[in-house]
Amino acid sequence: ADPLAVVVITTFDLDEYVHGALKAGARGFLLKDCGPELLVQAIHAAADGDALIAPAVTARLLAEFAGLSYIAERAIAGRGVSIAATIEFVLRKLPQLALLSARVFLRLVLLALPFLAAAALMWFATLRGHDINYYLAEEPSEWKRARLTAIAIVVAYALLAAWQLARWLYAVPILVIEGARPNAALAGSARMTRKRVLGIVTPLVLWWLAITGATIAITWACRQVTDGALDWAGIDVHRVLPLVALFLAVTIIGSFLYGGLSLGGHQFLVTRLYAEQRAPELPTRPRRGRPRRPGCSRTCWPRPAC
Repeated sequence: ADPLAVVVITTFDLDEYVHGALKAGARGFLLKDCGPELLVQAIHAAADGDALIAPAVTARLLAEFAGLSYIAERAIAGRGVSIAATIEFVLRKLPQLALLSARVFLRLVLLALPFLAAAALMWFATLRGHDINYYLAEEPSEWKRARLTAIAIVVAYALLAAWQLARWLYAVPILVIEGARPNAALAGSARMTRKRVLGIVTPLVLWWLAITGATIAITWACRQVTDGALDWAGIDVHRVLPLVALFLAVTIIGSFLYGGLSLGGHQFLVTRLYAEQRAPELPTRPRRGRPRRPGCSRTCWPRPAC
């Protein structure tokens, strides 16, 4: 039987919940104040094999990426940064980030329309004659063909959406560093990533594989320690309760570190790739009044640590 399509609805707007739900196979993540219209859209998207994340969650993730891009840009340029300055910067950029989030969401929805039309056409052409319970019970040949077609449609859309999101990887750095408008940031990212998507995505994929592999190894090692500690504690409450509190604290700290390292490393790589690609395109300015030190670049950005 096909796995049940799940849409997570929660009051907790936390990164680890979003990542955990999507990794577990959920086809949607909404907050309880999303409203009935968005809830209906999420249910239809999950039934059609697509996924929908609340725009508020997407905007928050973009705000996190903006803050990380700001920190990475200043680190690459050799300049200091503080938490207060980063928060102030993100708050100033928040309206632009919200617009960027809305534009990305709408473009992905528009991108899905042809695939939804193809799925609807397949349904009316091959499966309209019987109730869904008949197909689930009997599994005739047209039902199997329809399932294969639906899987092909979902895979095609997922690949196209992933390719489109890869073309927009530089949108947040362009908006943060160059101060571009959301439309200009998306267009600039598409221009800079043209014919370079594979070279940009490869280090990001390697990073996520490395951090995930390290997390799995650490989790396995912690599981061995946990099993041994619980065997030692037995049923003694005075031993079990402190161990449970310790394991819970370690789990929370580990989740925080995983989220920070994975997202921080991802956005640092994106900003670094953007900086390396952007620097040769910037105009050079001859220095007046004193000679340039050997080895110092004259590009406007990123500022070299001479």
